[in-house]
Amino acid sequence: MFRTAELGQTVSNGRFKKRARALRTSLLAAQHQILKLKPFPVVIDVAGMDGAGKGGVVNLMHRWMDTRWLITRSYSQLSEEEAE
Repeated sequence: MFRTAELGQTVSNGRFKKRARALRTSLLAAQHQILKLKPFPVVIDVAGMDGAGKGGVVNLMHRWMDTRWLITRSYSQLSEEEAE
């Protein structure tokens, strides 16, 4: 049902910095296209172990995207099902 973004690949900081402007432009364009078409809401689940960089990813998305259209929710306590 869900596709994962974890592909076991890494990008060096230098390469990321070179591509950051184009990536930000593409992300913002995709957000505005979704808003224009309004076919469905988009949910982005950022999960991982403590210290994995989840907060950094969320903060970067808030800097790069139009925050008027973002809702961020944080859940720290795992349910019994999630803990299993």
